[in-house]
Amino acid sequence: MLALVTPPASLPVSVAEAKRHLRVVTTLDDDLIAALVAAATGRVQTVTGRQLIQCTYELSLNQTPSGSVLYLPRPPLASVTAITYLDTAGVEQTWSSSNYQVRDADPVTNSSPDGFVGPGYIVPAPGVSWPSTITDTIRVFRVQFVAGYGTSGATVPAALKHAILLLVGAWHEQTEDVGHITTSAALALMTPYKVFTCAQAD
Repeated sequence: MLALVTPPASLPVSVAEAKRHLRVVTTLDDDLIAALVAAATGRVQTVTGRQLIQCTYELSLNQTPSGSVLYLPRPPLASVTAITYLDTAGVEQTWSSSNYQVRDADPVTNSSPDGFVGPGYIVPAPGVSWPSTITDTIRVFRVQFVAGYGTSGATVPAALKHAILLLVGAWHEQTEDVGHITTSAALALMTPYKVFTCAQAD
């Protein structure tokens, strides 16, 4: 289960940027445009499986990871802030950062200026195993982490920002729900950034 703990402080595209794209000069539609930017951002994140502006998530598991690697969703991974678990007595414990290592899935792509960043992951430190947890209880292993390209739109790949603008443009032009609107150009920009689900390694 993935839960949002702290939402992003901003959107990857500002209202001013969206208005320039739409060639809108008045302030009458500012609230509408802001809502469209938020909706388009959500759509881009859903299609790609990525987090654009940094925020904090908590990933909850009903047991300790089944393999040696725990991949974290919503790349790019910025940091892991805490790992907690319910021990065999049901008491919450914090797993020390000395017990695990945080790694990038692909250091080569992580250095790409285009933002093709794979999922980050956690592995136990050498000689360490995942902690033992209570059974027959949900959410016994929880990882809190920060994901996203950065704290402002300046850090988001240009292709994904442009996809947001294309969606905003399509939705601003067609305000009534008259059917499914497909923006093929936006989809083409998003497709290379799609994240594929990673199975835990045994």
